[in-house]
Amino acid sequence: PPLVTIRSQGILISGPGALMSCGTVTQPLETGKVIFEMLGDRDLNELDTSLSSMGVRALVARDGGILSLHGSTAKSGYVQLDGTMDVGTKVANVDGNVLSWNSGDEVV
Repeated sequence: PPLVTIRSQGILISGPGALMSCGTVTQPLETGKVIFEMLGDRDLNELDTSLSSMGVRALVARDGGILSLHGSTAKSGYVQLDGTMDVGTKVANVDGNVLSWNSGDEVV
């Protein structure tokens, strides 16, 4: 089960001192998982007009804002989708190294 689920229409971490963190370098999250579930279709441009290129359902750190995620080092920490996924899609094409992933691993 997830350690925590964060549901939002979008997350904006903006400005010096703005920080969203899960775990630390010395104390990473070892058990459970954190799920970021982006819902709805609210454009982040509604929060800040300079975000027009971000679209909907985004997690954005900018202008000195920091997103700091520390967990198990056994998995690849970051990959980027190689295109858009439609609702219900079971296969994702990614641009990155996923050799550390195992059968049954989930992308939520």
